[in-house]
Amino acid sequence: MAGNADNKSYLNPGVFSAEQLLKKFGHRTAIVRLVRENRLISLGAGYYATPNLDPFVAQIHVVARFYPKAVISGISALVIHGLCDERLDKVTVDIPKGTRVRNNLIDAKRVALSRLIGVTRMAYFGKQIKIYNIERTLCDAYRVDRGELFFKALKSYVEKYKPDPEKIAAYDKALGTRVLSSLQQELAVG
Repeated sequence: MAGNADNKSYLNPGVFSAEQLLKKFGHRTAIVRLVRENRLISLGAGYYATPNLDPFVAQIHVVARFYPKAVISGISALVIHGLCDERLDKVTVDIPKGTRVRNNLIDAKRVALSRLIGVTRMAYFGKQIKIYNIERTLCDAYRVDRGELFFKALKSYVEKYKPDPEKIAAYDKALGTRVLSSLQQELAVG
């Protein structure tokens, strides 16, 4: 039996698919009413969040919950690791080649399994997410933008974390990046 829109159990902080909400409330009118009343926020692409979640955090939670093969990557990973403060419209993820994802909430990059290295799990606002570790994320930053964004992230990495040149050297070799030489220069300057 479908629930009704007055049921408060859905108000626990979280993200929901339209399909889940339809099962709970029985019809789209209830969902539309909840959005109008600001009791739910539409994230787009058939996903909703409770209003107590920042939209970026909610998007990350959608990825973690509904796209288990996705690994948060690129600038999105830099933001989560605290290496940059860009504001993003979409969450960037890497997914294995052959995985089908059609959703305008995420920017999916299909990659070979051999490039899905350095994947870790971490808590992010109460939810476990799959993300590249910090060193692997720096290699992503190098590939995305070898300019100001990368150098700011590298400087922030040196200031906030204990640099791991061996890990970076291994990722450089596997991914064809050159982060280690930039790290060595940054360490020599600092």
